[in-house]
Amino acid sequence: MRILAAFRCEEEPDLPFKFGRLLLEILRSEPAEREAALAAEALRNHLQALQRQGRVLVLRRLHERIEPGMAVSPVASRALAEIEAFFCDPALMAGLLTARGYRAEDRAAAVLLAREVPAETALALLALLDDDPEVLDPAVAGSLRMRLAADHTLQLLALADGTRPALRRVALERMVPREEDLRYLRELQKHAEPEWRLLTVVAMARGGGTGPVAGLADALDDPMPEIRMAAAEALGRRGGHSALEPLLRLVASRGFDRRSVEERCCVLLAAGRAAPREVWPVLARLVERRRLHLPRRRVWSEEPALDALARLPEPVPTLLRDRWRGRPDLRAALDRASSQADTGSSGGDRHDGTTGVDRSRAA
Repeated sequence: MRILAAFRCEEEPDLPFKFGRLLLEILRSEPAEREAALAAEALRNHLQALQRQGRVLVLRRLHERIEPGMAVSPVASRALAEIEAFFCDPALMAGLLTARGYRAEDRAAAVLLAREVPAETALALLALLDDDPEVLDPAVAGSLRMRLAADHTLQLLALADGTRPALRRVALERMVPREEDLRYLRELQKHAEPEWRLLTVVAMARGGGTGPVAGLADALDDPMPEIRMAAAEALGRRGGHSALEPLLRLVASRGFDRRSVEERCCVLLAAGRAAPREVWPVLARLVERRRLHLPRRRVWSEEPALDALARLPEPVPTLLRDRWRGRPDLRAALDRASSQADTGSSGGDRHDGTTGVDRSRAA
């Protein structure tokens, strides 16, 4: 064992792996407790030396060889289980991924390892990266960032950590929340900063099922109009009766008429998109109750109900023209609103169904 141990740091590419594999074979086949303990200690020392040298590829290959169930004795099986636990140690993983000067093969292995370490370890490494962008190899750092953008468990950990706003922001921007995640988002809806509340609404909009509807409905009463409109648009895209109900409740509320033309158009359009065949007659009746030529009234292009109708897809325009066959004034107004909607969607400055915040973020 002393002779073998002298070769554990040999620089020849294959020898460290061969030495570690030999120690594993000795440990796997050793029935005596004292000899198994010596083999386990030698193997642990070898693994620690490889970790200090950043030999990620060799460590990964040795880890694949560990099979506690294949040991010939309970003593050897317990020793191999302890060695396997060594590979799950967050400190070891963090040490490997913060090593400097990787060889090419070890850099590639480290990139893979960054995708496999426990989510808690990945978050700790991302926190180090947040403090010092140079602390990790660029390829490893890129692998961790990609993981944060796609790994749901890691995103939840970042979401729950209020000390790292940059990581929390990435998690919010990329996560697709599940039913059980909504409690985290509902807490963020109470955040004092409007930007966090808006990010939360946008994250909720990506969630499936009916779970996010309650949170989006609550956001319809947010103090910020941009957040209210983002919530309305999300409900409109979601569709169905559960999404339609809070929108119609808002339309019927006393304060709805005091909201801006843009916001009212957004809410009415969202309601129309949520259930077009049910809502378009309601919007048509709202238009029909108006008189076109009252002095000092808004021009038709700013009428929210008409604006919403002009943006609904077929068959709504055809149904409206049939309904207003005897009202050339309303048909002309609808044509003008449709023309302005088309102009706005091709680059004008009119409301096109997205909030100003959404447009600025997209830009």
